[in-house]
Amino acid sequence: MRTVKSPSTSDTDPQATSLASKYDQYYTEGDITPVVPLSGWPRDRNQAIVSVPGHGRALLDIGCGNGEVLYEMRHRYKTLTGTELSSARLQKASQLLTKDDFRPVLATGDTFPEIASGSIDRAISSDVIEHTVDIYSHLADIFRVLRPGGDLVVNTPNIALVSRRLQLLIGEFPATSYGANIKGDTALFDGGHLHYFTFPLLSRLLRQTGFHVIGKMGFGRFGRLHNLWPEMLSSSVQIHARRPPGQQKH
Repeated sequence: MRTVKSPSTSDTDPQATSLASKYDQYYTEGDITPVVPLSGWPRDRNQAIVSVPGHGRALLDIGCGNGEVLYEMRHRYKTLTGTELSSARLQKASQLLTKDDFRPVLATGDTFPEIASGSIDRAISSDVIEHTVDIYSHLADIFRVLRPGGDLVVNTPNIALVSRRLQLLIGEFPATSYGANIKGDTALFDGGHLHYFTFPLLSRLLRQTGFHVIGKMGFGRFGRLHNLWPEMLSSSVQIHARRPPGQQKH
């Protein structure tokens, strides 16, 4: 089993360390649902990530959690890298992927200086971007680590979901964290979400950071129905984008 090396006190931001402990507490309190084998249209965020076809040499899972998605994709990519702010979750991912070529990276910021430029064939990000502080730097660094022609699959809660619009209409806060308890005490307000996205906004941000948007997907418990009008009917935004071949980092 691979051990997760913690940053030394000298190179660790105390605020980031405190936030990491909050995430450890938050995810210890809840259960993590494993990826259910896909049958038909994706019904949850992990199924949606896994459903996008493709294979290659190196896969990066940003915010890999307990490693369930990497485990499902381990036969499609030779090397697996997972970043996590929560050391507790990263340790569980290492246990799950102990028989695979897995590199755990303990993340303390929005960028990935430990990962070489142009070394990743596909990056995946499931419900992570809403937690980042500097979204432009975050997306630019994903662009950097991808090889030219490499792709990114990202999903995040959809603030424009019709039920959330109705919550705003009656003066309620449209929480986007699954199971968020915003009326009582919890480790993180709205699950630690800092930003809120729609399909057009996420597509625009990706284009601004150099990506070519390939497609979008809506998903949920009612299957393909959510993809008929994803901007209104999908609880999450999923975008598939690519770093154009030969294009340099902006």
